[in-house]
Amino acid sequence: MNISNCKLDWLAPKPARAVAAFSAALEAALGDRLVCLALTGSVVSGDFVEGVSDINSVVIVKDLDRATLERLAQLGRRHGKRGIHAPLVLTADAIASSLDVFPIEFLELRLAHRVILGAYDFAAPAIDAANLRLQLERELKARLINLRQGYLSASGDSQRLAALLLSAYKGFFPLLRAYLHLKGQTPPLRRCETLAAARQASGLAFACFEQLEGLSRARRPRLKEAQATALFESLYETTHALADQVDRHLA
Repeated sequence: MNISNCKLDWLAPKPARAVAAFSAALEAALGDRLVCLALTGSVVSGDFVEGVSDINSVVIVKDLDRATLERLAQLGRRHGKRGIHAPLVLTADAIASSLDVFPIEFLELRLAHRVILGAYDFAAPAIDAANLRLQLERELKARLINLRQGYLSASGDSQRLAALLLSAYKGFFPLLRAYLHLKGQTPPLRRCETLAAARQASGLAFACFEQLEGLSRARRPRLKEAQATALFESLYETTHALADQVDRHLA
């Protein structure tokens, strides 16, 4: 097993070196326990910001036992310093038996992955639309609860509120892509393209997402109290409207 089946020249030099080192260490640590290593998330979608974004991945192994986890854990400190986030570790059987409860997550893996080591057909597992819709409604309504609780906890602190909004924003893109999939569209990967497609499909004003996209790329994002409050209100109303659409019109 080697990385020749997926060259890393599409990555910038620094993350490419980090991925190559992690790949080699992973193969040495797991040997024939390793089925596949695939990169996921922003490093694949085109939204990766060097020095800000983590390098996310999924590792598929033959057996998910403690010995395998221990071998993986030993890689964490050294490669974490290079921007490698702790991988999602799965088996093929775990994927097959979890499609009904995690359809959004597996849709994301299907849409945005690049195999680095080994092989796995991410397009093969079937995702049920009814399960996807149910999880999407649940996730959107859970975000409304988290936004309400976070607003109360922020107690008027604009920076705590900004942190809440940014944290909520980063988790929205899998939901928007699931929404587009349910609308019969092929979801784009880049965040700006996902926002544009979801805005058109939903008919909602996504001004809050556009503002948060700009903030997410700042190394030290700051908002005045009035700005943070207005942005909270906009994000809350947009989330509520989207959840209502999923509940009433996609059921």
